[in-house]
Order: sequence, then structure tokens, then C-alpha cells
Amino acid sequence: MQFKANKTVQILHKTNKTVQVLHKANKTVQVLHKANKTVQVLHKTNKTVQVLYKANKSVQVLHKVNKTVQVLHKCNKIVQGLHKAKKTVQGLHKAKETVQVLHKANKTVQVLHKTNKTV
Repeated sequence: MQFKANKTVQILHKTNKTVQVLHKANKTVQVLHKANKTVQVLHKTNKTVQVLYKANKSVQVLHKVNKTVQVLHKCNKIVQGLHKAKKTVQGLHKAKETVQVLHKANKTVQVLHKTNKTV
């Protein structure tokens, strides 16, 4: 009877050791599970960072495009100013021609006036 009891105690002791090992293994699995969750969160965070990085690149490109548009707008204003200046020069040219015609007409009037006095 004593022998069977001793064997039973040995079996229970081994079973207890096995339970302790399994308990430690379970704890390890829980730690690994938490680590896996952390890795998944970090993976999602990395994906988010990549998306934000691409968005930032897009914003930088749009900023450069905006700067280019501003430069083109300034160039357009300059071209409009030059066009107005050209129109002004054309107007002054016509005015000069008109003055020349009036000057010739005035000379003709003077000649006619002298001729009229002579006659």
C-alpha cells in the first residue's frame, strides 16, 4: 500500500511539474500573443506613415505647381502690361502722324496766306 501511495505521489509530483511547465508555456504564449499584437499595430502605424509620407510628397509637388502658377500669373501680368505699352506706342505713332499732317496743312495754309497777300 505504501509503495502504491509513493508511486501516486511521484506521479502527482510529475503531473505538478508538467502543469508548471505548461503554465510557463501558456505565459510565454500570452507574451508572444501580445508581442504579435504590438507588431500588427506597428505594421499599421508603418503603413500610415507611408501614406502620410506619400501625401506629404504630393503636397510638396502641389506647392511647387502653385509657385509655378504664381510665376506664370506674374508673367501674364507683365505680358498684359507690354501689350498695353505696345498699344500706347501705336497710339503715339498715330498721334505723331496726325501732328505731321497738321504741320503740313499749317504750312500749306501759310503758303496760301502769303499767296493771298501777294495777290
